[in-house]
Amino acid sequence: MERRALIVADAAGPADVLNPVLTRFGFTASEAVPTFPSALARIRNDHFDLVVVPLDRVNEAELSLLERDIPRDGSTSVLGTATRGDTDSILKALRAGLHEFLDRPINADELARALERLDRRWTQATRAGKVITVYSPKGGLGTTTVAINLA
Repeated sequence: MERRALIVADAAGPADVLNPVLTRFGFTASEAVPTFPSALARIRNDHFDLVVVPLDRVNEAELSLLERDIPRDGSTSVLGTATRGDTDSILKALRAGLHEFLDRPINADELARALERLDRRWTQATRAGKVITVYSPKGGLGTTTVAINLA
C-alpha cells in the first residue's frame, strides 16, 4: 500500500527536494493545501500517513485542533517545520502531537533521516503479536514454569 503525505502551505519547501525522498519511502506524490484549516478538513475526511505543518504559521488554537484531529492509532505522523526553531514553539508542538521537527528550507538528508525514524515507528505500530496460553487442570504440574520460559 502506498503512503500519502499532506503538505500545509509550502511547509516542506520545493517539491523537487521533497518528492524524491518521499518516493524512496513509498509515498505517492505529496498533496498540498494552502491553509491549516483546509488541512484539518482533509485529515478528517481522508487518511494521510504524513502531515507536514509550518509551525511558524500555526497558532496555539490550531495546534490544539491538530492534537484532537490526528488519529492516535500511530498511523498518522506529523512533521513540523519552521525557519527558526524556537524551543517554546517546538515544545508546544510536541505536546500537541508533533513527531518530528525540521528547519526550513528542508535538507533532503535530514528529511530522509526523519522519515527513517518515522518508518520505524510505523512498522513497530503494525507488528503483530502472539498470545500463548498455558493451562493445566491440576496444580503442581509446572504450568507456571512453562509459561515463564515461553515468555
